[in-house]
Amino acid sequence: MKRLIATLPTTLLMTTVLAACGKKEPAPTPPTAPPPAAEDVAAPSAADASEPGAPDAAPDPACLAQETARVLGSIDPDFARLDGGKVVLCGATRETRHCVSLDLESGQRTASELSEDDLAHLPAFPPGLDEGLVRDEARPVLKLCSAEDARCKDLHVGEVLAAHFDKDKRRVVVTSFDSGKLSAELYDAATLAAVKSLPIAERAVPDCSYAAFVGQRLLLSSGACTGGGKAWLVDPESGETVAAIGDGDVFVRDGQFTQVQGDLWAFRAASGKAVYLHDVRSGARVATVDLDQAADNTASKDDAAFVLSAGGALVLVEARPLVGTVYTIDVKDGSVTRRHVPRPCP
Repeated sequence: MKRLIATLPTTLLMTTVLAACGKKEPAPTPPTAPPPAAEDVAAPSAADASEPGAPDAAPDPACLAQETARVLGSIDPDFARLDGGKVVLCGATRETRHCVSLDLESGQRTASELSEDDLAHLPAFPPGLDEGLVRDEARPVLKLCSAEDARCKDLHVGEVLAAHFDKDKRRVVVTSFDSGKLSAELYDAATLAAVKSLPIAERAVPDCSYAAFVGQRLLLSSGACTGGGKAWLVDPESGETVAAIGDGDVFVRDGQFTQVQGDLWAFRAASGKAVYLHDVRSGARVATVDLDQAADNTASKDDAAFVLSAGGALVLVEARPLVGTVYTIDVKDGSVTRRHVPRPCP
């Protein structure tokens, strides 16, 4: 699986302007009249309290400070992760990389710049090549190395599109394009032995097809990078198909799936229109999230988006058109329980 980005947490100071409330001078009174008592001085009215600058008019802590709004609007998001109770969305600007974190509880966002040290921890591309798979710089081969005794084996798998280890790092599946065919090549990570080769599709050129472990199953996905295709679950032992993802005409791009809890996994369609919750052991679809409905039909979705899980809930992070919008989903019925929409402070 992809290695997580290390971010530099920073604190963004937000200031709240409170207006000082002073007492009005009492109106002139005849010399013989007693001075007005303190309790007779009128208290500020509700209308006065709602004037700009009054305590009740303080900015919403969940709104975007000017600098955070600038960063969020300038990045091209390419990575998202959960860090405790925060969603971290990262992307490149013209000169550097920034991350914007969202506290799911308070809704507050902060921005930080990635240092040169952090840039070294970005996920490798193709994915998986930073977890025990090494490209041979002198020869056109991929090397699988055993973590136990540093042995390595050349994998003559053609062009590598992706590579994924299972949860226990005992097996690895390499998505290969060779001689016009796409296949999932399984290897034992300890013995380095080839275990099985599963066909994915036949293509004239490589595309975004790939294979990955989801629990004890394999997810195979065949489709173009622009969307469109299909994805299905396979038993890695027998090679038999367990179930199709969604309605069978759903392409799931690499990185747009996550384990929610146990055998329950979420798969986001590359079109961005829906998320499908499946029990990967049985293959049964548990729920479907309609993202057009989640967005109140106000904006079309796109494939540059992410799906994460937190405490049994599903977290969807949008990259466009409104960068950084986050939905929390009930995995039981697919309903949206909370929305975090970026809003600039007034």
